[in-house]
Amino acid sequence: MPLCPSIVDVVFSNRDIAITNLRLLSLPNEVITMICTDDEISAKDMCAIFLLDPFVMMTQASLQALVDICKHPLYGPHVRKVQLLNHRFSANRLSMLMDESVYAIDDRDTARMRPLMREIKWLMERIEQQIDFEESGEALELMTETFETFAETGESIAIASQPPNYSRPPIGWTKIFKGHVNQRDQPQVDNILGEPDMWSAFRLMLTAAQKAKCKVSKLEAGLNCFNPGYWRGVVMDDGFSDFQAFSRPLLDDVEELSFQFEWQTERARHNQPNIRAIEHLSRFARCMPKGFKTLSVRSDTDTVMMLSDLGASLETRKVPLKKLTFEKMFLVGDWNSIIAHIARAFELEEFTIDVAYRIFKRVRTATSPIVVGRIVEWYSTACRIKDKEQMRTCLEAFIESQDEEREDKRRQELAAKQEREAARRRELAAELRDREPRRSKRLAGKKVAADQADQAE
Repeated sequence: MPLCPSIVDVVFSNRDIAITNLRLLSLPNEVITMICTDDEISAKDMCAIFLLDPFVMMTQASLQALVDICKHPLYGPHVRKVQLLNHRFSANRLSMLMDESVYAIDDRDTARMRPLMREIKWLMERIEQQIDFEESGEALELMTETFETFAETGESIAIASQPPNYSRPPIGWTKIFKGHVNQRDQPQVDNILGEPDMWSAFRLMLTAAQKAKCKVSKLEAGLNCFNPGYWRGVVMDDGFSDFQAFSRPLLDDVEELSFQFEWQTERARHNQPNIRAIEHLSRFARCMPKGFKTLSVRSDTDTVMMLSDLGASLETRKVPLKKLTFEKMFLVGDWNSIIAHIARAFELEEFTIDVAYRIFKRVRTATSPIVVGRIVEWYSTACRIKDKEQMRTCLEAFIESQDEEREDKRRQELAAKQEREAARRRELAAELRDREPRRSKRLAGKKVAADQADQAE
């Protein structure tokens, strides 16, 4: 089964290392034949790199490419995860373009007007196609066709709702932006795509999996935390209420939930969208079935989480967690109490925590919902425990060792500070000692000059 052009596009033109215009179809036929008939290349190396977890977006060409990959006799069996972009083309950018157009018209600047009108027309077409594609049911049909291939083999699958990945964008990304928008201009693309809609992306995939009778064993939720709509005073419905009622019967086979938080700007780290994104974690945990065993929370930079949100995510009324992972986390609250709760409440088989910070003060006002305060590296040493019998003892020992390590570090910093202060005082004393002889010489010189003046008189 031949690959469609969109797959060729993602495999060969979306790499950061691409420095030539060479494409697969531009190669001699003999070379193409060698590649396509070599099982080692086509079925193993190529699949492991590009087709193990295809990443698609909500367009007809992209989802059709996903169907082609999963139905391919060589490539399809290697697919273990389906990733769907959780952003949609948004009207946010339209309002910005219209404002710029008004200024251009007022200035009678036709050179500025033409590209603005072209982009408005292009974006309107994308939004119209997107709405028609979803409302017609074609998106669900293609996604269902994809999951039917997994149902036939009995394989369970992981599904992921992901933000844009600018180093490895979704299939069809290059084609849809080419000639209209610089696809690597992140602020512009962020405005075009708007805020993440994690729930609708999962809804589509879970509905398709149910129709295809395909088992879903893992959910991955990727969220970036820059919300263009927020800064324009727009608060959008995140769709959780509908998703919660809809999803419960579809999640019975899910055993693992993984959250990946991403921050696209420094400004976004401690703002309101940050807090909203973190709240998704505790909300999602409330949808999880009794068989839910693994929770992973990771961040590409730093994730600020409220103690109440984390506590709600670890609430134990129905979730018998077996594996728990935290990476690069900032907590407004006491990490020790969370780890102690984990040690008491769960019978974990595996626990990992790598880099954890504590924020001691949180200030939020109506005009500035920003988390600020003293930040302390609370757990500087990574911890990974894979001993169910000794889990509680090991966690308690970890807390104690990290407390001692922080105290040692505090004493060392205090000693270093005292040494710096002592050195500063020694330098000041030496400088004062050097100044005294010079001052004495100046005074003596003045006295001699005065005596000479008196004698002259």
